[in-house]
Amino acid sequence: MIKLYDQKKGSQWRKWDLHIHSTYSKESSAKLSIKKIFDEAISKGISVISVTDHSNVKSLDEIWEVYQSSFTTNDGVELKYKDFYKFYTRG
Repeated sequence: MIKLYDQKKGSQWRKWDLHIHSTYSKESSAKLSIKKIFDEAISKGISVISVTDHSNVKSLDEIWEVYQSSFTTNDGVELKYKDFYKFYTRG
């Protein structure tokens, strides 16, 4: 018989932040470097983050190169059309 649920701890709550802007973000006054974002996330016990810069995905190269193997990330971007913002993330 296959056990579908075999965790001794049961359900666990984790902290996620899926809307963070870095210095790569256009139209934003964000001052946090990718390193600072990840250092802060780790120090605050955040398990998953998504850097969702305005109108570009330039931070992804740095994120994948440095942090992809040691941290769970969701790729994201925030796009603006006229005065309407849309947030996209991919898991």
